[in-house]
Amino acid sequence: MKKLFLFLFIGLKLFAQEPEALLQIIIAGDIFPSPSLINGGINPDGTRNYLPYYEYVKDIIKEGDLSIAWFGGPVAGEKEEFSGYPVYNNPPEFAKAAVEAGFDLFFHTNHLLDRGIKGLIRTLKFFKSLNSLYLGAYENEEESKKIYYFEKSGIKVAILSYLYGANAPVKTEKWMINFIDLQKISNDILTAKSEGANFIIVGLHWGEEYKRFPSRQQKQLAKMIASFGADVIAGSHPHVIQPAEKIGKTFVIYSHGNFLSSQRKRYTDCGIITRLRIEKRDGQTYLKSASYIPVWVKWQYHTSAKKFITRVLPIIEIHRKYLKKEIKILSKNEYEKMMLAFKDTILHLNNKDISFLYEGEL
Repeated sequence: MKKLFLFLFIGLKLFAQEPEALLQIIIAGDIFPSPSLINGGINPDGTRNYLPYYEYVKDIIKEGDLSIAWFGGPVAGEKEEFSGYPVYNNPPEFAKAAVEAGFDLFFHTNHLLDRGIKGLIRTLKFFKSLNSLYLGAYENEEESKKIYYFEKSGIKVAILSYLYGANAPVKTEKWMINFIDLQKISNDILTAKSEGANFIIVGLHWGEEYKRFPSRQQKQLAKMIASFGADVIAGSHPHVIQPAEKIGKTFVIYSHGNFLSSQRKRYTDCGIITRLRIEKRDGQTYLKSASYIPVWVKWQYHTSAKKFITRVLPIIEIHRKYLKKEIKILSKNEYEKMMLAFKDTILHLNNKDISFLYEGEL
């Protein structure tokens, strides 16, 4: 009997052995400035600091072995005026704060040419100076041929970024910007696999603005890209959350919504942080799980400060602290709006069929 028990114990131990490698990738939605966000980071002495916007989410962002978001618009040059929509020009400190908050990498967006090629090149150089990267746009042709890889513990992840188009009618070299081109995406995925990538994430800036469900074109593109061998397709641009699904083994989240912006209409004041857990076991690399953290943007004018106070809030954590009276950052009206955004998000996004659910409990 003891021998049988020992055999069962050893068998269970072998069955439950640790994976060869496990890593987490964090993906958040759009980061876009506006005049109120730009002014909100200006201190009384004239210096600029936007890191407080991430006060409540920076620890979550830093949990990722690699953390990614979409960054909107170019970084302004010296003595240039800052601006928001429709032609963006970001304070350098606005971009720097996103990096300091924990983001390692940024997908490119449709506003990348708002200040022309000069502005784009300046932006690429600026992110590189912070040991970061603005992915999907390039300074030279040789650089454009290289795939970005993130490697850890034997897992080699290829990260690819494409967008539907640029708002500014600026002519560029064909190699300078990755647009959504099925032949190019297919070739890039083949290249990544030939260079040893065992997991592939495709970031897409696509879809119709303010539409809460993916278009037929998005669905068709997702099916094609899944057939090329992408493991994850992550989307943004509609400024609202769109649902997730699986196409075969490919996990698709069509839109992450807004992460940091001053848009206030229902569905636009919130977004999600997706957490991907990638595992390697018995020589095979696969998506072990995907979950999400709902976030809501507090954006409130304070008379005494004479500016808008903005914070990205992880809803469940802030909800708990609000009920325990551990924080005073929200008015009752703001709390109710935040919880409406939470309800809208989980009803729209929770998907038990693919085990894509929000993290934590209320």
